[in-house]
This record gives sequence, C-alpha cells and structure tokens, in this order.
Amino acid sequence: MAKLLERARRRRKSSKRRIQAELKRRKTEEKWKAKACKRISHGNQLPPSNDTRTSSSTKSPSRKALKQQANLVKTYTKYDNGPDHSKEIHLENCKEYQKVIHATLKNRVFEQTKMDDYKALIGGKGLVPTGLIASDMKARYCLGKHMIEAIDELHHRKQSDDDLNVYLVTFVDERFNVNIRDGVVEGYMLKDKVYNAIKSHTAMSALAFVENQVMVNYPKGSEGEVMCIHVHTVVWGYDQDDVKRLLTKTRGFKSNITKLPVHCVKMHPTEGSFSRVARYLAKPPYEGKEVDYRKYDEGKPCLFPARRVEKYQHLRLFEYMAKTPIDKMIFSVREGKLIRQKILSDLKAWHRKRKGTRIDTSNVDGLFERFYVDNGKLKRYRPMRVRW
Repeated sequence: MAKLLERARRRRKSSKRRIQAELKRRKTEEKWKAKACKRISHGNQLPPSNDTRTSSSTKSPSRKALKQQANLVKTYTKYDNGPDHSKEIHLENCKEYQKVIHATLKNRVFEQTKMDDYKALIGGKGLVPTGLIASDMKARYCLGKHMIEAIDELHHRKQSDDDLNVYLVTFVDERFNVNIRDGVVEGYMLKDKVYNAIKSHTAMSALAFVENQVMVNYPKGSEGEVMCIHVHTVVWGYDQDDVKRLLTKTRGFKSNITKLPVHCVKMHPTEGSFSRVARYLAKPPYEGKEVDYRKYDEGKPCLFPARRVEKYQHLRLFEYMAKTPIDKMIFSVREGKLIRQKILSDLKAWHRKRKGTRIDTSNVDGLFERFYVDNGKLKRYRPMRVRW
C-alpha cells in the first residue's frame, strides 16, 4: 500500500511539473507575440523553446511545418545582411504572392473574361500587362530592387554624415478605411494629406509609399472587414526638431487601434537596416493584420500579423492593386522627388523592353465588373472603386 501511495505522489509531482512547464511556454509565446508589432527597424527574434517534451515523445515535424518555420525566421530576423540579401527576400515575397493570387483565382468562373487577363495582372509567365500596375509582381520586384538601391545610397550618406537624421514615419487615418464588401479608396486624398503635413511642418525630404492591408477581424461584429489604407514614409533632414513638430502639430489623423496615428522610428545606420526598410515599403500586401480584443479592451498594443487571410480577402486586395498605377502609389517631398523620378524612369525603361504577350489592361474596372457577374458566390461584393 505504501508503495502505491508513493507512486501516486510521484505521478502528481510529475504532472504538476509538466503543467508548469506548459504554462511557462505559453507565457513566453504571448510575450513574443506582443513584441511582434514593435518597430520595424528593430525586428524580433523567435523565442527560445521551453518545451520539455523529449524527441521520443513527439512526432518529427513535417516538411510543410519546417518550411513555415523557415519563413517565420526570415520574417522576424533583426536586419537583412545587406542590399543583395534584401533583394533576394523581396523576390521570394513577390513569387509567393503570385502563388497566393493564383490559388485565389483557381476554380473561379471565367465566362465573360479569360484567366490570362488576370494572370497578366500579376505578371504571369509570358504575359505582360500594358500598364505598370501595383499587382504586377515582376514590376513590383523591379520597383523594390530600385527602391533598395536608392535607400542604400541614403544609408551610405548617413554613415558619412552623423548630423543627418533618418526616420521611418507611418501615417494612419481610419477615416480612409474601406469596407471590404463595398467602398471607395480615396488614395489621392490621403496622399495630399500626408504630403501637406510633411511640407508644412518640417524642412525634411521624404519618399513615401501608399499601402493597403486587410484587418481580418475588425471591426468586431460588423458585416465585412476593414481594409486599412495607410502611408509608410522615409524622411530625412538635419533639424532634430522637425520630427517633434511633425508629431505635435500634425492634425486630422485618427486611429483607435494603434493609438498613434503618426508613428515615428529613428533608423540606425546598421548594415542591412535601411535595405530592410526599403523592402518593407515595396512588399506586396499579402499579410493581413489581426486585432487581439482582450488587449484592445485593456488599452495595450493589440495589432498583430494575421494568422490567416482568406481567399476572398486576397481577391479584394488584388483588385485594389490591379486598379492602382505604380506611379500613383509613390510620392515624394523635396529631395525625394529626384529619387522618385529616377526609380520610375528606370522602371519604365525596363517595362518597355519586357518580352512576352502584351495583354490590354487599360479597362481593369470593366474586367472586374464582368468577373463578379460570372461568379455568383461573390454577390455580396461590389467592384471596388479606387481613386487616384
């Protein structure tokens, strides 16, 4: 009897230790998730594993799981190794986005349109859209490549000039949010608002990108999620008070989720940090955002990378980009105008020399109108209107 009681006591202790280890592991994962929405220039490392289970008691991870883990490590590395490394990652991101959109369009109905029309919009093999549009991933890669080179030149300038200040500034205004089912993207109004804020309150130069992203579970309990249009801007100058004026005097931007509608991070001249920011600005928006409502109610940082973006959400983002000319999503202030002109000039020269079958994409609005007529399952969604 005594031996049985001793064995039961040991089992209870062992079970208690396992529970404590599991709780510790979960707390560590929660801390890591909270850090995932911090500054883009500082990144995050994956948390150390506190899993006490031995290899004999767990199954070996599948090839798919290993690939997902490798992608996760890439996403949260602290800095890129340099401009060439940033270009490689950007190329992989563009290729991945092509696969995502191809999977989104697969099994759709094409009666009044052709699948090749949409393949051309994403820069599919052997197909070339007539215009330079944001959904063309080959053009997007070329854009990112030139962007990385331009920001790397700014990096070298910063290294030789300690007085130069460089910042990554993000502008968010929820009044420009669009319901995913039906809405109008007022891109030109947000561009003008950001441009006037930088021009009026600072003497700094800037190069800015307009981006759109799906909030996969926001707002809570509403019909249709929100697409959040916002602006990422690299600004540089010599007056340290410029950023203070930008943050304190800029009016009219509002965000209930981020609490900071104008968010500023100083960029440090570490090798690979500037090129990583350039890659971040030029990336395709295939990753959504997710709100943790428990943290939202507590007033804590609550915005995290989405665990899953649905196919219809990818489709709406794809439609938005197909209706967005690349030269409209980039704007600049002061010295940034010369950089923008050079990037677009090089991009247009590359586009003229592209080989492949040219597909007329001048009437993208009509293309998507016919697409929604053919696909009755998407009857809740109306063609998106994008104004530039």
